[in-house]
Amino acid sequence: MNEFDRLSGGNINDVYRDADAVVRTAGPWTPSVHVLLRHVRSKGFLLAPEPIEIADGQERLQFFEGDTATDEPWPEWVWTDELLVAAALAARRFHDATTDLHFPDATVWRLPGLERSTLGDEEVFCHNDLAPYNVVTREGQLVGIIDWDLVAPGTRMWELAFMAWQWVPLHHPTLAAQLGWHADEPEQLGRRLRLLCDGYGLDTRTDVIDLIELIIERIEASRTGILNLAAQGEPAFVRLRDDGHPAHMAKTIAHISNIRETLREWLR
Repeated sequence: MNEFDRLSGGNINDVYRDADAVVRTAGPWTPSVHVLLRHVRSKGFLLAPEPIEIADGQERLQFFEGDTATDEPWPEWVWTDELLVAAALAARRFHDATTDLHFPDATVWRLPGLERSTLGDEEVFCHNDLAPYNVVTREGQLVGIIDWDLVAPGTRMWELAFMAWQWVPLHHPTLAAQLGWHADEPEQLGRRLRLLCDGYGLDTRTDVIDLIELIIERIEASRTGILNLAAQGEPAFVRLRDDGHPAHMAKTIAHISNIRETLREWLR
């Protein structure tokens, strides 16, 4: 793949550009991901890339021209309220487009333990990595969502918990500042958490009553997932572990625990 231009990012996959296509290593889950992308695009969700083909162990997808958040600190457009709300609305539209999507028995997804064909009660398909580093913008406007390798069945609130962690943001203050966020007052974080929930269309009096605890659970799931897969020798997750991501997540859980009451006040 050296004849292609390598794209920045790609923590768990090498990503290249070939003209108007993105080229990535395919896995056993890739055919199902392409079916999902075609399905949601047929429902009008064009923020998902158009699948082109799978051949010779590689997948090709539509390339979205625009700006991405890769190098730290992230650009200022990442932290606008407008993009936060746009991301929340995009998640809602994506979830709604998957409620009638079904797969054959024992469909393989990249996330372990999710080999099933039908959605469970109150489940949709989740992107599972819908963070600022996986969106494309032009002039601050959301034009694409990328890196769909981790898509799998899940709940709306599980996705929203991840997005709250990444977009509000709810990282511990040192990491948040490293990423370019400089307003770590709990009240400001609470205000943006409410914006995320309202942008998605949640009833904050009922749907999000336990959201803070779910955010903590979601971060812990990512932390233990990285450690478990690294222990199994998966190179991408070994790299994430060695780069300190699980340690940052442990500090973030402690940080959220310290400000949980202020965050809850904004959700009442």
